[in-house]
Amino acid sequence: MLPPHLAGEFVSLLGEAYNADETMIRMSFLRRQACNVIWLETMMKIALMPPRFDFDGDAMARRQRSYLSDGSGNELAVSVATPEDAILAKLVWYRAGVATSERQVSDIRGIISAQSDRLDRGYLDDWARRLGLEDQLLTLIAQSA
Repeated sequence: MLPPHLAGEFVSLLGEAYNADETMIRMSFLRRQACNVIWLETMMKIALMPPRFDFDGDAMARRQRSYLSDGSGNELAVSVATPEDAILAKLVWYRAGVATSERQVSDIRGIISAQSDRLDRGYLDDWARRLGLEDQLLTLIAQSA
């Protein structure tokens, strides 16, 4: 997790290749809300997600290491959520009515389609049951097959 007081250092590490607002990032992490940075070369939006769900402890332990590059050979090591944890977060947002529900559903279907049998169904099913989202998950999996 990015401590809010390190937002400036994080933005400095990103450099000029990214559109990143230090104040927005700091405030987002203080409020435990998501925010975005943009990789300018590709216009790729990167969501920064502070922990805020029941499964966050497991999600943090399962995070995967990835690297962002500006194409010049400079890389920034980042941690990203697993596909399973992204699905769970979007299911929680869907239930809460956060953002647009259709966007969450579309994103979940896309993750399921792209990851298919690579998903850790035991983990996903267990947390969906614990969160009361079993029916929604099973429906979306069936629709994505």
